Amino acid sequence: MLNISQLIVKWERTGLLEGLPQDLRARVVLKYELAAQCVIGNNTYFENNFLHTNIFVIIYRIYRSGKKIGNVETFVREVHGFFINNRETIRDLSIWDNVDVELEMCAIFAEQYKGADYGIFKPVKWVAKHKL
Repeated sequence: MLNISQLIVKWERTGLLEGLPQDLRARVVLKYELAAQCVIGNNTYFENNFLHTNIFVIIYRIYRSGKKIGNVETFVREVHGFFINNRETIRDLSIWDNVDVELEMCAIFAEQYKGADYGIFKPVKWVAKHKL
């Protein structure tokens, strides 16, 4: 059985609870734990380094903005699909020294996230470093 207090202490050490209101921390650490189990347990399916390193940042941003995540497995698949659909954009932006591609993609996903019922995100289009 999960001990929420222990999980909060565990995730506080990572810095991924910094700035979150106390009332959100229990919900967020549960999402972190479930996402970690989902991603770590499926290395053959989720062969995406962006997903492995950024899923927690995306969860943080979604809860920080006042949104919620339902089923974590569905959510992880949405994030995975987003990165797959945007692999060309990620590759193209990776050549620019002054663009933090991971940060930009996490921010875009979190901003656009509306929940599992809203469908798959379309690829992001960039022209001369401007989002269209």
